[in-house]
Amino acid sequence: MPDQVSRALGSRYELTQRLGQGAMGEVWLAQDRQNKRTVAAKLLHRQFTQDTSIVGRFVQERSILIELRHPNIVEVIDLVVEGDDLAIVMEYVEGGSLGGYSKQNGTLPVQMAVSATCGVLEAVAFAHSKGVLHRDIKPDNVLLATKDAPSEKTVRLSDFGIARLAQEESVRATGLLGTPAYMPPEMFESGIFSQASDVYAVGVMLYELLAGRTPFEGGASPMAVGMRHVSSLPPKLPIDERLWRIVDTMLAKDPALRLTAKDTLAALRELAPQLDDQQLPVQPQPESWQNADHQGQLGTTLHVQAMDGDVGATYVPGNVSKASPAPVAGDVKAVITTGAGDRDGMTMMAVNSSPNRTLDPTLESQAPELIKKKRPWWLIISGSVVGVLVIAVGIFFFTRNVPTSLTQTIDYTPGYAVGTQLPSGLRIDYDAKAGQEANTVSLGITFTTAKDTGLTGDVLQVFPQENDQCPTLESTQWKATVSPILKSKDGLDAPCGYRIPVDLVANDNQKLQLTLSGVGQADLNTWISSIQSETSSVLRLVTGSDFAIQRIQSISVQASDVRLAGDTPSVPYTVSPVWDNGSADQPPPDPIFTDTTLDYQATDVLLTLTGGQGFDRVTVTSCTGTQVIGHRVVAEQSNDNCEVDVRVGALDAQSRFSIRMAPS
Repeated sequence: MPDQVSRALGSRYELTQRLGQGAMGEVWLAQDRQNKRTVAAKLLHRQFTQDTSIVGRFVQERSILIELRHPNIVEVIDLVVEGDDLAIVMEYVEGGSLGGYSKQNGTLPVQMAVSATCGVLEAVAFAHSKGVLHRDIKPDNVLLATKDAPSEKTVRLSDFGIARLAQEESVRATGLLGTPAYMPPEMFESGIFSQASDVYAVGVMLYELLAGRTPFEGGASPMAVGMRHVSSLPPKLPIDERLWRIVDTMLAKDPALRLTAKDTLAALRELAPQLDDQQLPVQPQPESWQNADHQGQLGTTLHVQAMDGDVGATYVPGNVSKASPAPVAGDVKAVITTGAGDRDGMTMMAVNSSPNRTLDPTLESQAPELIKKKRPWWLIISGSVVGVLVIAVGIFFFTRNVPTSLTQTIDYTPGYAVGTQLPSGLRIDYDAKAGQEANTVSLGITFTTAKDTGLTGDVLQVFPQENDQCPTLESTQWKATVSPILKSKDGLDAPCGYRIPVDLVANDNQKLQLTLSGVGQADLNTWISSIQSETSSVLRLVTGSDFAIQRIQSISVQASDVRLAGDTPSVPYTVSPVWDNGSADQPPPDPIFTDTTLDYQATDVLLTLTGGQGFDRVTVTSCTGTQVIGHRVVAEQSNDNCEVDVRVGALDAQSRFSIRMAPS
């Protein structure tokens, strides 16, 4: 029975009944004294309320969550932070959860499962459009507006309580909160979570609704489940092959191969009317999982929930397994850097080292295959002879004027790459596919900034040569002018290099669309890797401050000690760039600014790293005994262990100094 209790939550709400609890906290029925209505309140467990980073994140995201208004999202009404209470107040949804429905009723008919999933994808796509990630999508976090069978119109995605803003489109986790059965492989590999990760979790949920179990469960610890996410293929379900292809794409190991939430929703809606109302029995646990052709790269240590029992199991009537206990927050260390060995009780996870699996993240039309009609044998033979003659004559004339590498049509395999965020806050992503014309490649280059700083300046891109020839840039669709690198003008030997002007405000992205011919590499994933590696190699040859937003590694602050002699002297300090150069014989870099630089004297590097805002995007802090005026630090009292901290855009550095009294 739910707990019957009453107590105040802040000055506005009264908790009346505890409805349940989970890994993050307790859910209560509450009364809004101001509006005289019933609401739900989720109180975080006390161990989370003591974490200042979590509390700060909730408070920071309050306005975002409250503005997240959509028919398929549970409305967040308020956030309460008072004493040991940290609570999300939201609308009360009476129909229970999708997880509860499936536990009571077993697997869902295909059309019902697809319809409910479409409602969740509607919510996810909307949240992504507002720059919000959910990070913990599972049936228990999907509520139902009625007690009837779930459908697209009745599902409500809830618990954005551990959502993080996706203003950088991907977020590196330092501590992981979530449910292992639904976590994407990239979380276990590198701690990266993106919009594609939410799509993966929805894919696991759809799989579970159809099969009565998540794809990688089965008498295993959270670590083993995580390992299966990374290195195993989901057992194929006996469903319509077209639906399975959508599910399989949602569960792709590489996040770049998953469709967006919006595109996945469109694919399911297109297919839904063609599906029958099949309902699977609960699928048995496989004896083993098939290895995926995916080379995992294990990285950061992650903290995941510990769960007893069969992780991810769905309890259904007649099933021999029992419902798993509600998960509680744990301290299971799931992944450590490969080669680090066993230390402090960490568990090493090895991954399959097979080559990467390459898929096209698009869904082909569901048009029925054309019926093939037989033709008379004589027509086939005569047609073949004529065809061979025409082709031979065409090849003779065509190859007289076209380079050998283009005399054969190249069947390009699409390529995708999500770049690493650079220290400046810039990330460069690529997507490539066959162009509309034969032997052309359509290349999209997307430039994205961090959520808290803008960037401006030039970016270098170097394309691989083919038979000592550069690909031809046939067209561009962008407001910026793309210009080739000339050794006589730029002092840089990059025959296939281009200079691309970038001007981005904080949390911005811009896409450059190019059409290139003369690309001889059929596998565009390999071609994109060559672009990245050759660009990096040339950048190491650059001197001075050119291509600053790609080359800068950090900033350096050097502060000097000061003496007090009846006055309040300024603390001398210099902020310098640290470049990524291949040679250590470079001259010392020019400073970005010093304590005496005037606001109107902002250097090109400072403007580049701040999106043209100069000192408006510079933050300087210092110790007790100083006063900071703009970017000037004034010493007022003695302090033997003082520090000046300088932040320029996304870069941050410190330097220690002392303030002492001058000898009398």
